[in-house]
Amino acid sequence: MTTIRVTLDEARAELERLRVKDIPRVLKRARYQLALDAKREADINVSGAVLRARSGSLKKHIARQSIYQEDDLTHWGLPAGEKESRIGAFQEVGGTIVPRVAKMLRIPLRAAQTAAGVDRYAGIRLRSVPGFFIYRSGDGRLSLLRRTDRGKSSKVEAWDRLAFSATIRAHPWFGTAVDKAYGRLPAILDKLMREEIGL
Repeated sequence: MTTIRVTLDEARAELERLRVKDIPRVLKRARYQLALDAKREADINVSGAVLRARSGSLKKHIARQSIYQEDDLTHWGLPAGEKESRIGAFQEVGGTIVPRVAKMLRIPLRAAQTAAGVDRYAGIRLRSVPGFFIYRSGDGRLSLLRRTDRGKSSKVEAWDRLAFSATIRAHPWFGTAVDKAYGRLPAILDKLMREEIGL
């Protein structure tokens, strides 16, 4: 079977030539399938090799992506203007982050991470917790250390790296999902058009 490789506009012209009666319905189905495929690819990207977000707020926020119908068009994405959109967009293109309230960013090291790799004490002011203190290395870098007393001995662990800013590289979870979905558009249109004309 030969695949009909066309765009949405070309599909409309072909459907008109074949005198398909309900062209808007066919194109609506194609757009919805395209959005569904893109969302499926995005879900894979979030938990897979692109973001590796196994838990935490990042995965929770991006998981709110949805498909919805509006004005006879199919949309896919994150709620516009909300925190989820800002987080998702920032991960997509990358950039530099700075603290909005605290003086410095707290970047969790291995001891401070859960098994899923996220900060086990996110949102807690650790400097006020007994055992935590700030250490400045010889080259001026700051770290948050934790001292645990065990009888006559004590153990000190590096807990967080402190920084005034941090640069996050781009993780195009959204763009690559769209690209992969659009790569299947010809096959989607081919299937729908053949259904309409009874092939």
